[in-house]
Amino acid sequence: LGAHQAVPDLVRFATTDPDGLVRGFAASALSQLDQTEDTHRVLRDLLKTDTDPMVRQYVSQGLINARTPVGVDALITALRDSDADVRLNAAHGFWTVKSDRAVSSLMKALQAESEYLTRDYMLHALAFQQAKLAIPLVRRVLADTAKASSHNTAQHALDVLEGRKKPEGGFAH
Repeated sequence: LGAHQAVPDLVRFATTDPDGLVRGFAASALSQLDQTEDTHRVLRDLLKTDTDPMVRQYVSQGLINARTPVGVDALITALRDSDADVRLNAAHGFWTVKSDRAVSSLMKALQAESEYLTRDYMLHALAFQQAKLAIPLVRRVLADTAKASSHNTAQHALDVLEGRKKPEGGFAH
């Protein structure tokens, strides 16, 4: 079977198999084989409907390099997920894919984020997005003693946003 011939079966397994592990592996394989709008639409819908956090983790990980508008929408959806690993993958996606549409969602997610590693990825993503309007928020993270574990990352993000350092990251969308 050629890789693209497997796509319909992977979609079926990802969306209908009763076993979460099968759905997750199928979604992961699908994202590796086919980075089209149609596939990103399927993955976005899985993020919204699958109740298994492990499946949503596989899906969000598969979307990290999504460069279609629907893929970006799916990553924005993932920023609001109840699972911290899904949110981390979404933030990682915006550390590699530049999208002006992501900035306000990243800022909102950062304000609510309690997991330090996910918060750090969100700060890196805002720096990569060169989101100058996030400067006041990044300053609040720096001033918040409850978020001390993110101070180094917040300082780096602030340095990038204020032009003292170059952004790190991947692809422009």
